Amino acid sequence: MHWSGILVSLSILIPCTAAVAHSPQVLRFERDQAEVKFVFASPEGAPSVPEAFFLTVKDAPVTSPRIRVTQLRHEAAQLSSGGVRFELPPATRTLQPRTVIPVAAHFDPAVLSRPGSYNGRLVVEETVGRHFVPRLVLEFTVTRPEAKPKLVPEPAVLLVVRSWPWPGAPYWEKSFRAELWTSGASAAGVDVAPARLSSITDGLTQGRVTATFPGQSGRADIPAGRPVELELAVDGLPYVGKYEGTLLVQSAAFKDSQAVKTTVIVTDSLQYLAAAVACGVFLSLAWSALGRQRERAEEELALTGLRRRVASLPDPATRRLLLNQLDQAVEALEENEIARARTIRTEVERRYDQAAAAAVPVAAPAPAVPMAVAAPGPQPSLEIATPENSRRANAPIRFRILDPAPAWDAAARFSWQFGDTSERTVHGLAGLQQMHAYAYPGTYTAVVHGPAGARFEARVKISGDRSAGVKLTRWRQEVLLSAGSIAVGVASGMAIQFLARPDYFGTWSDYVLAILWGLGLDRSAKFEQVRKIFVRG
Repeated sequence: MHWSGILVSLSILIPCTAAVAHSPQVLRFERDQAEVKFVFASPEGAPSVPEAFFLTVKDAPVTSPRIRVTQLRHEAAQLSSGGVRFELPPATRTLQPRTVIPVAAHFDPAVLSRPGSYNGRLVVEETVGRHFVPRLVLEFTVTRPEAKPKLVPEPAVLLVVRSWPWPGAPYWEKSFRAELWTSGASAAGVDVAPARLSSITDGLTQGRVTATFPGQSGRADIPAGRPVELELAVDGLPYVGKYEGTLLVQSAAFKDSQAVKTTVIVTDSLQYLAAAVACGVFLSLAWSALGRQRERAEEELALTGLRRRVASLPDPATRRLLLNQLDQAVEALEENEIARARTIRTEVERRYDQAAAAAVPVAAPAPAVPMAVAAPGPQPSLEIATPENSRRANAPIRFRILDPAPAWDAAARFSWQFGDTSERTVHGLAGLQQMHAYAYPGTYTAVVHGPAGARFEARVKISGDRSAGVKLTRWRQEVLLSAGSIAVGVASGMAIQFLARPDYFGTWSDYVLAILWGLGLDRSAKFEQVRKIFVRG
């Protein structure tokens, strides 16, 4: 009986002892309540850095502690306890009594999404072992900063092109577009004040930029993160140049007026630069053509004087040879080959000087008879002056009478018959030489009837048509014209790269430089100095 009573008592005591051993124990803290403040880092909802609070245990130490929250509520609504979590310092293995332990608190923005007050209870437990009664009440305060609109300024650069290159000319475009947008929050009742413009060259204030919202009268609303179109108009800038100003964006939502830097560049179109360069190129070509015409006129005058001197040579063979060479020089001039004509003339002058020196008259001995009979002089003859390789159809053939009679004067009459049914009557010394072109190849007999029954004739053989040569000449002209056009285009392109500043073009010095470039004066050593004076920057 005695042992049976003991056994019954143990059977009842052991479960009770186990129940007591596994029930939560009371863990007391220095305080019963703690407040933790959570703040969103931005109005968009990004969490801030972890918040810290301090924990002090009054009772026995807690080994391998773990802290969590329970009974998390907001306005009587039960929330997930995972919305808040705690971290102890990494080296903390035991919560010693009377020791202040810093605890880092993190919150989940998805759970604690709304600003306001939250509360819960702190649970401290050992990883392996005891579980303590949550006696510490935690108050969580979540705040979110108020969103303020902020203008995101983007500099406005307006390129204004004048329609004509003179002061006060209208602009190609009357208005320009820009964008305004804000970050953080929307801005209501936005107004943009006009900007006064100042030249960056001399600092003088002239002209302005006005801004309006298309489709709206007066002020406008700018949603956050979405651009709003702004229409800008420029006036009061008659001269080319670079101007700067500031548009002031005003709204009650802004703490201060927001500044938008505005740059206006007034320039002439680059087509006017190309036109100025082309003008200089054409002036250069015209000057070159005038120079060639002057050289040709001087060469023709020299050939005319040399022909008169050659015609006075006493030796017929030498005279005929030199006159033929002079005819070749004339043909070279007709083909604009001035250098070749000058070379031929120089050679004829050299041979003429040699022939004239060899023809010095020698005094004759006294006649043995009372009367001397004069030797007959050279007789007139008809000569074909055009070289044989140039005697072609549709090409001019030169005929002339050599050694004309001294009695022939301005009253002399010459009748020319060229053998192809063409006839011509000429009065005076102009009848001594004529030009005639035969339409078809063949052999023709030219006959000249002169004064006092004089008659001369010469046979001329005409070869193939000259049209091939004419076509070749036209082809050369077309090639030269095309090459000149390409040269003008290339010169204009190079001038745009060399003369055009990155900001604007259109001052009088710009046009002077463009014309000088077209004239070819850029090859001079002084051009770069002039350019540095004219071109700013």
